[in-house]
Amino acid sequence: MNQNFEIKISNSLELLLGVKYESKRLTKFYDVPGYTATSYSSATIPSGYRGNVSSTEPFYLRPPPPADKMPENNLISTTDYGGFAQGKLSISKFIFSPGIRYDENSIYGHSMNHLSTSCTVGSPGDKQILALSRKRLGLQNLYS
Repeated sequence: MNQNFEIKISNSLELLLGVKYESKRLTKFYDVPGYTATSYSSATIPSGYRGNVSSTEPFYLRPPPPADKMPENNLISTTDYGGFAQGKLSISKFIFSPGIRYDENSIYGHSMNHLSTSCTVGSPGDKQILALSRKRLGLQNLYS
């Protein structure tokens, strides 16, 4: 689920808000029966099977196919959620846009990012048409 909201407070002030939530069931390891001795396999490998072999071998013993349904021991559940808020303040030819974003992942942890952008816009007759400034104000606990 992703949802964004735009709120126009006045002609010079706007607010953009957003939230997200996502839950997934993911595979931990590739299921490649018999590829190597240490590969994850959902199938039983025949005795004597050597795994990945050279193309110069006279015979190739085909490994068994993976299971039709991924076994529970090779699945992991993850949850992602987060949100952001960004403002836009316009005063004459100056636009100031501060923002903040927070993300949380059940495996990787969380991060919070603050960003400020300012912009001066001139008319075509001005010597300075456009000037941009962007500053990252802080970063905390990035996937701690």
